[in-house]
Amino acid sequence: MKLISKKESRMKLLMVLTVVALFSAAKAGGDPVYHNGRVDTRLTATYGSCFQDEFRHFTLLDASRWDGIRWTVEGNMYAGNRLFRDADKTEWPGGEPNYKREMRLFVDGRKLDDSAMRIREVEHQFDFHKVSGGTGEIEFQRTDMVISSLQWVTGLNLRNKTNKEQQITLELTWQSSVSIDDSTARIPRYVNDPEKRLVISGRHEEGFFMTDSRGLETFIKTDNPPRVIEEEGLIRAVWNIHIPAKSAQALSVVTQAGWGSLLPVDLDPAISELNPPRRFVHKLQLDIPCDPRFQHMMFGTKTTPLVYQFKVPKSGKYQVAVGLIDTSWNAKANHRPDFRCEGERAQTAVLMKECGLKIATVLTFEAEDVDGDGLIDLSMNGTDGKTENSVGLSFIDIFEPGNAPTPDEIFAGGMEDLAIASVNAYRRGEPFQLAFTNACTPEKLVPEKIVARQEMEFDAVCRMLGLRTTTLDWEGLEELCDAKRNALYRTMPQLEGVDASWRGTWSYIFDILRAGTLPKQGQCKDIWMVADLLFYRWTFYWDTGNHTYAHWDANVAARTILTYLNGIREDGGLPLHFNPEHSMRIQPQLMNIPITLWDCYLVNRDQSLLEEAYPLLVRHQDWIDTKRNKSPDGPLADIGHNIDYGTPLRHEYQTIWVDMNMFQVNQYRTMAKMAGAINKSREEIDRWNQKADKLQAGIQQYMWNKELGTYNCVEANSLKPIPTGSPIEFYGMTAGVVTQEQARQLVKRVTDPEKYAAGGKYPHPLPSAPYDDPSFVIRDGWGGTIWLIQPYYTVRGLSDYGFQDEAADITTNLFDMVARDYLRTGTIWEQYRPDNGQGIHLSHFTSSITVNVSDMLLRGLFGFERIDDPNAFMLTPRPEGKHWQGITNLLTGNRCRLDIRVKNTGSGDVACKLVFHNLPPDIRFVELYSEDMEGSQKIATLKLRKGEVQCKLPKQNETRYRFMLVP
Repeated sequence: MKLISKKESRMKLLMVLTVVALFSAAKAGGDPVYHNGRVDTRLTATYGSCFQDEFRHFTLLDASRWDGIRWTVEGNMYAGNRLFRDADKTEWPGGEPNYKREMRLFVDGRKLDDSAMRIREVEHQFDFHKVSGGTGEIEFQRTDMVISSLQWVTGLNLRNKTNKEQQITLELTWQSSVSIDDSTARIPRYVNDPEKRLVISGRHEEGFFMTDSRGLETFIKTDNPPRVIEEEGLIRAVWNIHIPAKSAQALSVVTQAGWGSLLPVDLDPAISELNPPRRFVHKLQLDIPCDPRFQHMMFGTKTTPLVYQFKVPKSGKYQVAVGLIDTSWNAKANHRPDFRCEGERAQTAVLMKECGLKIATVLTFEAEDVDGDGLIDLSMNGTDGKTENSVGLSFIDIFEPGNAPTPDEIFAGGMEDLAIASVNAYRRGEPFQLAFTNACTPEKLVPEKIVARQEMEFDAVCRMLGLRTTTLDWEGLEELCDAKRNALYRTMPQLEGVDASWRGTWSYIFDILRAGTLPKQGQCKDIWMVADLLFYRWTFYWDTGNHTYAHWDANVAARTILTYLNGIREDGGLPLHFNPEHSMRIQPQLMNIPITLWDCYLVNRDQSLLEEAYPLLVRHQDWIDTKRNKSPDGPLADIGHNIDYGTPLRHEYQTIWVDMNMFQVNQYRTMAKMAGAINKSREEIDRWNQKADKLQAGIQQYMWNKELGTYNCVEANSLKPIPTGSPIEFYGMTAGVVTQEQARQLVKRVTDPEKYAAGGKYPHPLPSAPYDDPSFVIRDGWGGTIWLIQPYYTVRGLSDYGFQDEAADITTNLFDMVARDYLRTGTIWEQYRPDNGQGIHLSHFTSSITVNVSDMLLRGLFGFERIDDPNAFMLTPRPEGKHWQGITNLLTGNRCRLDIRVKNTGSGDVACKLVFHNLPPDIRFVELYSEDMEGSQKIATLKLRKGEVQCKLPKQNETRYRFMLVP
């Protein structure tokens, strides 16, 4: 484990200041203190304890300067709209945020000297950011907090340090983050809307509205009205504040986006687009001249129709014209768009039959405000297509009675100017944009509705945090910060006696897990987890199976897994990935969901978890056995491959994969344990174990290569061995398939610097292909970069078989690699380079890569593992050095909290201090056992004194230690 070094600590802090570029003036007065080692200050986001009713809409803040903030409001983060992240994925998402707000402070008419500003403390987690500092004249504290998906607040607390009254002038300017000459600039404009002003004044609120060139209206609310000045390309707000001697005054500025469009597109609010569609451009060679809008399509699905609301100026009937074209790749497709007006079917067309493939057409029908609410509700649904259920349209035009062109005229083009409202999929720049006409305000954007939505979201946040609704002044912000801080750290295990970069990385991991857990929406019937905060906003098969953040909250972790399992199809198949709106039907990945669910169960001992999950897993396993396995009666399971590997096996052979077979054995074994835990019959338990025994025998017979000392994949027809060329060859230890002697042979390969071990040209171990493999290459993919999930399963297996020294070496190396790059970039990555340890591809990764870093540390360095007995656990630590290091607030299987502190004694032993919290009153002793291939032997009985025991553990490889709480 990495020790704290004063020299190294200073160097790392300088590195943080240089690379992360936090508060450039901070160096003038010394290094700031980063709470919990968190230096990732560039991203404050609407996740975690923030409420969201639409997973595709979110806000990101960059508060990396004490006197400025930049932000991005994004929407429709789904399907084709992936422009949000910049090309090399290393800078702010999207290259530049949409807006920036800068702050200037004047003291008695003098601008505050930036060079004299000293930043003293920085505290950051994903839903708030706090910074404090000052000069000789004034102290300041600033808090930036995301409240909900489109609402955030900045609080500023200023304290006069002098013995005389000070006049403070505070200027805030809102402007585009890029030059106003840039075509992508979002230039703010002051909005004077009497209707909105009436709503705000009626609520006794102060503030002003602004919009930009893309139509996103924003309300700036303050608890102290400013003087607002509109200048070229910016809006300036000015406050004059008098602060008595030795006194303080606070100001809060609340930003409420969403008074205009919720989408990052040109949206004149003529239409409320309630279900943002996917958009595509089809370069069709149309046979006859027609409206150019037919070149573009927007798609909904059968389960997520296109839905619009139109506010109509008067009651009566209107003419609706829709432009459609069937662009299906499948000539047998049966697209049947079903148009509904006010809930009633208005028109249905069988496109292929009535119009033909790639033939444009215009359909017309009448629409009427039947319920008299001043709105026309229009939706386009898919019906019972045999091969495809998606629907698409090019445009919708709404015409007043008596002013509607004929379908032929609309087909020819140029009639949209006559429409009172028109929505189309025409592409004008990036990303895809909508064009609207006439500014009618739909119901969703009426000010009263928006105010209600903002209040609902804020109330939901407070409820989740266990608060009564609070205010957004300085005192209220402090209360919210304390509640959010407590929500993260109250249940989070804490590292002790390690470098600050390790503590920061550790805290970041648990925070990003919380941040990536989103509320139930759409087909996600309970909370669910995105794989990546910014890009992969889906939950994946094996990523779900790797969300082992049971160390923080086993119930939350289990619920996200159950959400995924409940997405099971009728035939028992599971999607590769899905989110509230989309599901990808493809082969399964590595079957690691049962092992993860069992990890959760070992913490919460919730039998209802197993009772819900078990029948779903049975259905899925039956699907694998009967529909997926190409050799159901064979000695091995021919069930395909995990999705990505860099080795040529996937392409050059019809391969039976070793990792899929190893984890299939583990799935059978775990399902047997689940069946036993929920009192299934002995016959059912035996059925799973017999399947595991049969497959394990086949693996040993056909996949073990005695000469090489490893497991091979095999060719499907001949069962001849194929060199594996990947750390998946070590998964047999994870699954409990290998013998102890086979494990020793595998360890030789793990520690071979020509294959996987760190050394020389490659200082970081376990790349996704061996160094000496012909396919080894360091680039995005599975052929040479380090995907931490593979080292994690390797470390887990090494620890299970007692090779704790090797597990600790790998863990120390890789965790330090991740921590160093966290200092460099402020994030954790999907992949890392084995030559320099730098992260590549996707940042802000919430998925299995991040989760496994934390569990790998517990298993690799501490040898900690919960076992089936709730009163027992494994602990075989391998600390570095003679200083106390440890982990506190760790959950055990009997709902106790455990503090572990360890150090080397210098005589080959590890000194241990264990402190238990909330022990059952009848527990008085801890029995200590050593376990190896020969069996288990009790070596000590330790008496608990105020919940604490101490002992020494000899370092013996292939030996593990089990601690058992007894009366």
